[in-house]
Amino acid sequence: MDLNKSPSLARAFVLVGTIVIQSVPQYLDEVQKILLSLQHQGLAEIEIDGPHWLPFKDDWLIVTFRSTAKFSTGHLLDISENFSRRESWGRLGSEWKRKRAYYCGDSEGRRLFLIDSHGKFGEPCHLQPDDDTRLFDGDARLNGFCPSTVDFIDIYKIVMDNIEDKPFPWNGNPL
Repeated sequence: MDLNKSPSLARAFVLVGTIVIQSVPQYLDEVQKILLSLQHQGLAEIEIDGPHWLPFKDDWLIVTFRSTAKFSTGHLLDISENFSRRESWGRLGSEWKRKRAYYCGDSEGRRLFLIDSHGKFGEPCHLQPDDDTRLFDGDARLNGFCPSTVDFIDIYKIVMDNIEDKPFPWNGNPL
């Protein structure tokens, strides 16, 4: 199969983690479905705030989404996903930027990890394990794990594996 790799063709999607985000609304719908399925199965209590589309869903310039999952094991997952796109010449662009943060704590209230972009749109994420060390892609201590490419789907799998006593990817099993 021959793929046209011409840089002049518009790209309507962005690679993020293990999935392709073709649409911010579809991505956030999928995130909510996963979270609500956790609640439906009795695995976690879920609080969801958003998504909030500003000014409107179809013509959004900013989207904010927050959620907290309190697992029956005592683990806590706090999620923040925010998207921004610009208007140029009276039209909305197809390019958007993202800032996100995924916090996971244990049943004792200790931080297990934080993966975030420090509140800056378009910045790559880094991992902060249980201390304030910031580990970026390529750091040997990450064992091949790349925090800049994770999305909620990856975080969900990491947390579920940890609840089942599997190590974090940066401790031995890269994504």
